[in-house]
Amino acid sequence: MLFLLLVSNDTTQKTSLDRWLVLFTGALVIVGVLQFFVFIWQARWMRENVKVAKQSADAARESASAATASVALMRTTSRKQLRARVFVASATRVGPRGPTSFAAEVTIKNFGKIPAYDCTYLAAMILRPNPNTEFPALHKKGDEPMLVLPPDAEVKMPLVLQAGTFQHTQDVNVGSGSWAVYIYGEIQYRDGFARGRTSKFCMKCCGFDYASGRFSFCEKGNEAD
Repeated sequence: MLFLLLVSNDTTQKTSLDRWLVLFTGALVIVGVLQFFVFIWQARWMRENVKVAKQSADAARESASAATASVALMRTTSRKQLRARVFVASATRVGPRGPTSFAAEVTIKNFGKIPAYDCTYLAAMILRPNPNTEFPALHKKGDEPMLVLPPDAEVKMPLVLQAGTFQHTQDVNVGSGSWAVYIYGEIQYRDGFARGRTSKFCMKCCGFDYASGRFSFCEKGNEAD
């Protein structure tokens, strides 16, 4: 009887231990499954975060590039719109017409939005066959003006042909257009951005323009930076 009781207790304890082992093993399996799903969820969450971070970085990079381009465009536009632009506005013969002394007046104007600083200019007027593309080099005399030219301001530059060079023959030739009176020169100045600039011009009076004394721009020799 005692033996049966001991065997019964041992069997009960073994069954209880087996049950606990099963429960413990099941709990471990459940924990493992939960950890697996947690890992899968974390992996997906990290992947989505990386994707969002990449999209944000790309958007930020594109925004920075766009901002840089906008600043560069604004700087270029402002330099173009707010700079001085000095060039010849017109040139006309002054004084008596016909075979006599030939004098002209060149009007230089600042077409820009801000003043032109240290503005200086030099020019020459010569009589040459028409057409002509070669002109003697200009040389500064040392007495050229240097001034500040505000926006829309003008300055007049008088020029005279050498005495005795415009007689009856020259008057006829210029009137027919076989010869022409040329004015050419250059203008130097500083714009508002402290950049030195140079404008070159070349004009002529002959043929149809000769009656009115008006000078027209030549096809070559006119440029401005």
